[in-house]
Amino acid sequence: MSPNFLSQLSLQVQELKLWQNIHAKKKYVFSRQDRIDEKATFISLDIAQNVAEIKQQDGKDIWLYGGASLIKTFIQLGLIDTYRISVHPTALGSGKPLFENFEERLNLKLIKTNIFKSGVVQLIYTTEKTTNC
Repeated sequence: MSPNFLSQLSLQVQELKLWQNIHAKKKYVFSRQDRIDEKATFISLDIAQNVAEIKQQDGKDIWLYGGASLIKTFIQLGLIDTYRISVHPTALGSGKPLFENFEERLNLKLIKTNIFKSGVVQLIYTTEKTTNC
């Protein structure tokens, strides 16, 4: 076996472990539709109250992954403590703005940067108290 094959195999095993860890986590789905699913808890009402209850549970950080509308809702409700924004070295020429139509300014404090071999730069921010624009 070539060293390149073993390296690729090692990366595949690492990626598999990563996805197994992700899928082993408890999942919450924020949706306008009220559904029941054995693999996830669906939340369609009172997002702020539900997130407050989730934050009180044992465990680590909540990873929010979703579309612009969901993220905007979380920002407006003040539910995000840390932002991990990744900048990819690709210019698309169009797309949705990351932050759009906020009534209040979102003040962030840069606490860390990570630079990856791929050229991706991850910016990690915490929130500061918001002030009016």
